[in-house]
Amino acid sequence: MEKFPESTFELTAIKPVSEGNYEVSGNLTLIGNTRNISFPAAASVTDGKAKIHAKFDINRKDCNNYSDR
Repeated sequence: MEKFPESTFELTAIKPVSEGNYEVSGNLTLIGNTRNISFPAAASVTDGKAKIHAKFDINRKDCNNYSDR
């Protein structure tokens, strides 16, 4: 982890799917490798506060076998 101490996600698009549900796309950088990913997310606003929930899996082999670094 010393060589690549951080990861980043750059949002590129949010598309509505249905009421409160969206498809989020962006560029995820892990271990120096960037890959475009998309995943579902749910969003709601209550008392002026936004709540967003998303969950997705990352296959480390998709990032050029970064586990070998």
